[in-house]
Parts: sequence; C-alpha cells; structure tokens
Amino acid sequence: MKEFYPPSKASKMKKLIQQF
Repeated sequence: MKEFYPPSKASKMKKLIQQF
C-alpha cells in the first residue's frame, strides 16, 4: 500500500489493518 496519508493517519490505518 502506498502511503498518501500523513504518518499520523497512516499509523492509525496500519493499526486498524493489524486488528483484522
């Protein structure tokens, strides 16, 4: 996945993905 979002949002998205 290419990170178009800032680190703050990217980290949150990664955490959500890790939950699944």
